[in-house]
Amino acid sequence: MENCLTKYQGEINQLVNQRNRIAHGENGITVEYVNISDKISMLQEIFDLMILKFEEYLSERMYLK
Repeated sequence: MENCLTKYQGEINQLVNQRNRIAHGENGITVEYVNISDKISMLQEIFDLMILKFEEYLSERMYLK
């Protein structure tokens, strides 16, 4: 699973850092619709990958290995 997410690591880190800056009250944070839309698309891709991997895990009974 980790290898599947490697290409998203930079974007995930950016999202987490932005979330942390907002949560800790940093002023001057601007959020644009395009950026939000891009992050939502990225998260949808990640969740789709996770679902596929989980389905593969179950269908191949990897939990028995």
